[in-house]
Amino acid sequence: MPHSNYQPYRAHDGSGQKIRLALVSQLIEVIDELRRRGYQVVLISSGAVGMGCIKLGIPKPTSLRTKQAVAAAGQSQLMRMYEDLFGTVRIHVAQLLLSQSDFMQKEHWANVKNTIMECLALGVVPIINENDSTNTAELRFGDNDNLAALTAVQLEADALCHP
Repeated sequence: MPHSNYQPYRAHDGSGQKIRLALVSQLIEVIDELRRRGYQVVLISSGAVGMGCIKLGIPKPTSLRTKQAVAAAGQSQLMRMYEDLFGTVRIHVAQLLLSQSDFMQKEHWANVKNTIMECLALGVVPIINENDSTNTAELRFGDNDNLAALTAVQLEADALCHP
């Protein structure tokens, strides 16, 4: 089950962040090809804060409270982009927002894993993102590399791919 940690908003222009649609589209094409070859794919993606900045027309915030609010505004925009672009290759996606506590408590992880596995059984690509809207500094993964690695280990993935 290959995984990828992807950040679609990393390009900057003079007015702030912008989406690198060509790269996002390439990633979706790779996922489509992997699925055609019989792989099950789980995508680990950040981007809620970046998308929130784009949506609201503001620079990246520094305070935790503002980052949480901007992430809340950006998360729906991020998933809308994924829904639209994955839809062009007829792939359905699902969103899972996680925190470290989801991995620390056995029952929580069992629920998360069951949801992921059922999505895959239904032919749906789970898109996992850290829940930036509610996580505090103590509950953060630090970066999506940690989230991707932890998810891959817990799912006993065959591979972890990083663009």
